[in-house]
Amino acid sequence: DYSILPFDKPEKINRGKNDVVPIPNPKNRYLTNNKLSLLNEDEIHKWKELGATQISINTMNLGLKSVSEHISILENFSDFLN
Repeated sequence: DYSILPFDKPEKINRGKNDVVPIPNPKNRYLTNNKLSLLNEDEIHKWKELGATQISINTMNLGLKSVSEHISILENFSDFLN
């Protein structure tokens, strides 16, 4: 078992001098994710009927405690689509 830790010091991140994108951290990732729109069941099926072949699913910030929980959510969503 291992952990992946975020950069704790901005100077550790190799960035260009004109880069204006914020350094990823839990707070700005949360704010970014909250701005995403959610599709309801009917909207998802309408996109599929129009020929959409891909959809992005984010399981972060759901309070899941293990990789298996994330995988379970994705499997359930895949079953829903099919």
